[in-house]
Amino acid sequence: MTTRTLPLLCALLVLLVGAGCSGKDSPGEKESTVPVRSPEVVQNAVAALAETLPAALGSTGPLSGNAPRVTPCADTESGPFYVQGAYQVVLPEERHRPALTRLRDRWIAAGWTKVAYRPFGAAGTRAELSGISPDEHFDVRITSGTPPRGFAVIVISPCFSAG
Repeated sequence: MTTRTLPLLCALLVLLVGAGCSGKDSPGEKESTVPVRSPEVVQNAVAALAETLPAALGSTGPLSGNAPRVTPCADTESGPFYVQGAYQVVLPEERHRPALTRLRDRWIAAGWTKVAYRPFGAAGTRAELSGISPDEHFDVRITSGTPPRGFAVIVISPCFSAG
């Protein structure tokens, strides 16, 4: 991935985070109970899920990126938090759509929700896959990079309370 991909990842991350951490299902509802979990446990779970993705996509290369980061869900450092991880997976462009199609089918069979697949790009090879994991309810988005030498991968947890 190049530095051109970083602004796209950041913009995508802001959109995903803003949509997922209010603790409310709709604007008029009271705050729901935020599950209790330590930041370290959530960081490890995000990293563990991300580590499964290169093989699931058919890549023999390693997952690259930074350690998952803990971020407040609101404007206060003492309240609920979420964990986000941003990664890259190397895979030739011509394998992007077949890899994401296979993974989409696996996710659906495994009970993932909100699974969405979107092909794009002039060459007819690029695509994006997103979904919510059935166990931890992590939001995962995998997108063909620019230039398309691999995938940009973002994994975001729901909000948790450190207790």
